[in-house]
Amino acid sequence: MNDKPGVIVSEFKPGVIVRLKSGGEQMTVARLTIIEGIENAVCGGCKGKKMEPRTIPTSMLEIVD
Repeated sequence: MNDKPGVIVSEFKPGVIVRLKSGGEQMTVARLTIIEGIENAVCGGCKGKKMEPRTIPTSMLEIVD
């Protein structure tokens, strides 16, 4: 548990490649944010693909090996 308010400790870090647990395109985590107490990843395109940034709860994501 993190005792410092405003500091996010997560396995999701900027630069990590993720995708939705339900499947879909791979995305790169750009940054993490907390919205209404829920950890979210702001994700963009991966491997040269351009994509509008999307904010997704990290509970919906899995890290791609």
